Amino acid sequence: MVVVRGAIFSADKTRPDFHEPTGFNADVCRDVKAAVGRVPVFLQGSVVHWGQAEWAIENGVCDGAEMTRAQLADPELVAKLQHGDADRIRPCIRCNQTCQVRDARNPIV
Repeated sequence: MVVVRGAIFSADKTRPDFHEPTGFNADVCRDVKAAVGRVPVFLQGSVVHWGQAEWAIENGVCDGAEMTRAQLADPELVAKLQHGDADRIRPCIRCNQTCQVRDARNPIV
């Protein structure tokens, strides 16, 4: 289960820019995880640094974290973490310039 705020036509809620704090859904995600029992719960909400994802998992906030914009900023993010090269990760600055996908013919995309 992915805890999401907003909907298709409210990208400013689902993918806010740097004006919203990172990990803004963490408290809600923790509550959902406590309520659903054994169902895996994933945090979504401007998780752009691997350390924040790691903290959320280790502290029982979620079972996993969605880091889409972070992976768009650096497609090699996972490989760099696996090889101990975290200091070489290109950070997502949450500017929302090249990661917002919009298609008037298919508003779900």
